[in-house]
Amino acid sequence: PLHLRVAGVSDPGRFRGDNQDAIGWIDLSPPGAVEESHLVLLADGAGGHAGGAAASRRAVQWLLTEARRAAPAGGGALVAMVREAHRQVVALAREMGAAGNMGTTVVACLIRGAEALVAHVGDSRLYRIHHGVCGQVTHDHSYVWELLRHGAIAQEEILRHPQRGVITRCLGFGQEAEPELDPPLPLEAGDRLVLCCDGLIEVVADGDIGATARDADPETAAAALVALANRRGTRDNVSVVVVAAETAETTSEPPPAAPAPPDDDPEATNLIAGP
Repeated sequence: PLHLRVAGVSDPGRFRGDNQDAIGWIDLSPPGAVEESHLVLLADGAGGHAGGAAASRRAVQWLLTEARRAAPAGGGALVAMVREAHRQVVALAREMGAAGNMGTTVVACLIRGAEALVAHVGDSRLYRIHHGVCGQVTHDHSYVWELLRHGAIAQEEILRHPQRGVITRCLGFGQEAEPELDPPLPLEAGDRLVLCCDGLIEVVADGDIGATARDADPETAAAALVALANRRGTRDNVSVVVVAAETAETTSEPPPAAPAPPDDDPEATNLIAGP
């Protein structure tokens, strides 16, 4: 069996006064279970300072709370949860008088034992570092990726394209957003998963993500990637979550399960979000 360690950093960056990103994770492993189960989340909001921050926070907070209430058993349940998170963001926009004007990307990674299931909407990404090689797992829901898919532009043109920030799916903005469920992703001891927003991707190449995160512990890797993006001049918020898969026998026994915390306890669900 695998033991998983998770850590993340969400930073406003050097050029933004607000942070519209949100990240979070929760250990869903039943007491005494041989295989661990975790839900890991990242969201990048859009719609102005208040709207984007509120959208990403609502999506991540709702998904964490719902997962604790009824742990998703598979890909279908994960997709259903992300669809409901979309409706939650739409409802929040109405409450805030911003109907149709706020939304968020999301990457939702459900890890059960040695397999990861990933549902995503928008252009935030998940990478897997496997045998030291960093590979992109998710495909962006964006205008430039549609052009790439149809052969209209080359891969190296994406970061230079003037419309690279235009996304084709997101949670919120008053329209249905169908999550994409990627094929099940096998995990081995030594693998890393990296969830990140476009604030990192714009300035840090896939190879640099792999070189920074493949041998470091999750806390060090997440902090180093955020620092690298800021040094390279990212103009956006930058958020990263890193998951390390380790051989369970090399780790100490987990402590006895604590009583379930209240649903609004952010520490229990490791929610990190802008104000």
